[in-house]
Amino acid sequence: MSHRSAKHVNKDEGLYKGVCPLCNSNNIKELFLKEGIPYKKCRSCKFKFSVPINNPNFQDSLNEYDNTQYLEDNIADRVNYQSIANWMNTYTDLTKQKILDVGCGSGKFIRYLRNNSIEAYGIEPSKVLFDKYLSQETYFRKESIENLASKGEKYSTIVLFDVLEHLESPKRFLDNASKLLKNGGHLFLSTIDAGSVLSMLFGKQWHFYNKYHLSYFSKANIRDVCADCDLKILFIKNHGKYFSMDYIIQYVQEFLFRKTILSKNNKNNWLGRINVPLNTFEILYAVLKKG
Repeated sequence: MSHRSAKHVNKDEGLYKGVCPLCNSNNIKELFLKEGIPYKKCRSCKFKFSVPINNPNFQDSLNEYDNTQYLEDNIADRVNYQSIANWMNTYTDLTKQKILDVGCGSGKFIRYLRNNSIEAYGIEPSKVLFDKYLSQETYFRKESIENLASKGEKYSTIVLFDVLEHLESPKRFLDNASKLLKNGGHLFLSTIDAGSVLSMLFGKQWHFYNKYHLSYFSKANIRDVCADCDLKILFIKNHGKYFSMDYIIQYVQEFLFRKTILSKNNKNNWLGRINVPLNTFEILYAVLKKG
């Protein structure tokens, strides 16, 4: 269950052009149609992807999105961010790094890091998100990864959490991320696991097959694309995290049942104060090293 299910990271130019967005093969298999969106699979590299008419991750207002709860402060954030930072620290000392969060959403993780004396920055190309959540703080920039990479900037650590699944051209995106990373630097990412047991069990009804997700990676796909981008995999595994009960209920009601069970605006709901550790083995976490 992604905590940034409508993540805005990069407005790719052009949609499907008849080839796999990962390996450029034209040996493509039709999988199924869901909510009017075709889903396909590359026979060559086994990568799965969807082909919407327009990228639904870019809208003109927050009201156009199905779920924006992940953007707001949540009592589970501190627990999750502490766990993530501790995990990252096992590979590199964050206090000595210059960190970039690409597609930083509402900036919550960056603020957590900076509050713990860590030099961290975020880029967010969505005007809607930038204007509402980020514009008042100088360590956030409204910029795409392509533009930043073209400037020759370098970072010792890059974060791509809940990003790759929202991209039309994930290989190009990772190429640019690699350009931004210093030699010996680390890239930390998470993405949905299209090779998970639940994805195979539910088929087209798998909840991650939704309009906001365009790219579906397996562990093998990640290994292949990272090798092409001069990124060595140090760690790749399914991990869970903490969710508040009200988030879980709202996610289920919006993406599975399409009806309201619990009001989004009930800030004092006691369910929001209950954190639940959850690992459905549908999210891949990986650590990559440049060079």
